[in-house]
Amino acid sequence: MIGRVQVETLSSVVLKGNPLGDPRRREIPVYLPPSYGTVKGRRYPVLYYLHGFTGTGRGCINHNPWKENLPQRLDRLIAEKKTSEAILVMPDGFTFYGGSQYVNSAATGRYEDHIVEEVVAFIDDKYATVRAPEGRALFGKSSGGFGAMSVVMRRPGVFGHAASHSGDMAFELCYATDIPKYVTALGKFGDSPEKFVASFKKSRDKESFEHAAVNMIAMASCYSPNAKAKLGFDLPCAPRTGELDAAVWRR
Repeated sequence: MIGRVQVETLSSVVLKGNPLGDPRRREIPVYLPPSYGTVKGRRYPVLYYLHGFTGTGRGCINHNPWKENLPQRLDRLIAEKKTSEAILVMPDGFTFYGGSQYVNSAATGRYEDHIVEEVVAFIDDKYATVRAPEGRALFGKSSGGFGAMSVVMRRPGVFGHAASHSGDMAFELCYATDIPKYVTALGKFGDSPEKFVASFKKSRDKESFEHAAVNMIAMASCYSPNAKAKLGFDLPCAPRTGELDAAVWRR
């Protein structure tokens, strides 16, 4: 037996009118295990998976002929009796710049609140869940790994379990190493982050831009918002030399 996937649509209140103009309506795939709905009164623990940078909730269920997607992997693990049946929820934390890091930022939107206050409540209201921290696990990879660890620390009492797979930790190693590539990419735009962002916004081929540069813009929008800055956030280094701005870097 295999489980099934339903794609829910959640109209977020906290993401309405977000600074980047990203959609408030989010598609959230929900995996229901094989026995769901067959045993009266049974409730299931819930796994909440946070995707990585440039990922989406729907991306977690994409078909790949060479490897399992998340629902297929859970099906296999359940069939092999390596894990118990559980509901799997795949929220969407994508932003115009590629990701939210699942934090509340004045430059991107309230994505932490979206997960903790809206998605969890929506799932508990609609499905037969274990409605207590011990019945909820939050996990993710890369940006999602950072999100899983940071959310459970900032919002205790919601998730009883957490796992970070290659999470964006030790920023000196996972972000600072992008600075030379970021600076080089800006050279094509007159060393101007504003011109880079303007060109990125106009382009239909976002993947043609240097990933490290897009990543730097995205992370700054999440971690160091500043309503008075031209872009709505502060960048952690000088655009021409790459010299760190210590105050912004600490943020």
